[in-house]
Amino acid sequence: MNQEYFRGINKTEIEKAKVIFTGLTIDENCSNVVGTKFAPKRFRELSNVLPPYAMDGTFLGNKHIYDCGDINKFSDIENKAKEIFKYEGFPIFIGGDHSVSIATEKVFIKQTIKNDLIPVVIHLDAHADIMSIYQGNEISHATTNYHAIKNGLDPNNLVMIGIRSYEDIEIEFLEQHNEITVYGIEKIWAMGIEKMLEDIITKYSNPNYNIYLSLDIDCLDPAYAPGTGTPEAFGLSSKELYQIVLTLFDKLNIKAMDIVEISPTADCNDITTYVGIKLFYEILKRL
Repeated sequence: MNQEYFRGINKTEIEKAKVIFTGLTIDENCSNVVGTKFAPKRFRELSNVLPPYAMDGTFLGNKHIYDCGDINKFSDIENKAKEIFKYEGFPIFIGGDHSVSIATEKVFIKQTIKNDLIPVVIHLDAHADIMSIYQGNEISHATTNYHAIKNGLDPNNLVMIGIRSYEDIEIEFLEQHNEITVYGIEKIWAMGIEKMLEDIITKYSNPNYNIYLSLDIDCLDPAYAPGTGTPEAFGLSSKELYQIVLTLFDKLNIKAMDIVEISPTADCNDITTYVGIKLFYEILKRL
């Protein structure tokens, strides 16, 4: 990829990279507004606007990024993810609609189990995404968590954060699987973010847990992230998202991540993409 992206902190050798960046330019599995396939391109373009520093002034020049380019077909994601997970660099996938996580999480879950470790998925979202099929599509962006369980994730190790929208069948599924941890937005308001984080960290601080963090940008309130296909009011603030994600990175064994559902075509002044990039740089500091 163009070495002008990320202000020149790219690496040309994947073996030396601290982070392996992959774009997933796929949005045919959206159920509402498309446009998320343009997120990786806009993410790279705007990375030239922001200097490679964390908010506290830490220079990120030694946090080298290897850019794998884009995957344009859903059917190609799984094989490419298998290659990426072989390297030491931290994999981060920029989507794309949330269906892309079906494939990346599948590889993560199976490889983690193969290594005699325990996979965990922490899912930040406005939606439960636990349908078996939605609008006739079995790989809809509304089926991500269903597939994670189908692909070997113990429901005890699925954590949902920020949920505030459900379909009837999802309510039924969650009632039948109360081992799944759901921090709906009203529950977060009642208990506080600090207590929620304390509970998650207490449960998953053992290094035998390998964690995949899946971040749907619509976990944020549309006031902070208008550029998404299925916005839901009363979400997290960008400050709260910062607190949640960075605390989890500081305290837990997070091994891979995606940021999905950013839709530049639905955005206002690139607000949503900038949130993603700023968060990405703060994560870089901790890797």
